[in-house]
Amino acid sequence: MKKQSTDLLELPAGWLSPSPESARQFEQELQRELCPQHVLYNVPAQAVGRKDRRDDFLFKIPDNCFAQVHLTWRQETDPFWPATDLFSSFEAWKTSLDDEDFD
Repeated sequence: MKKQSTDLLELPAGWLSPSPESARQFEQELQRELCPQHVLYNVPAQAVGRKDRRDDFLFKIPDNCFAQVHLTWRQETDPFWPATDLFSSFEAWKTSLDDEDFD
């Protein structure tokens, strides 16, 4: 099966595409932080975006779904951390941003 490219994702203003090296670091950090009860534990996740100057990241997960995760930069024992919102598609994620408060 051919791996689907994420290069075609048009991130909204305020979101940046990570370099391949940074993406690997963010993916490793995500796995380091997760406890076994977390919804993303053992789920393959590909870093595809980071909110500019924030610890919020967008990961592509199986079935063309997406997870927005607020990394904490520490190993967690609470399954609610790192805070994670799941989305059924890239468009669903982008639509959810319209509901956020402006910084």
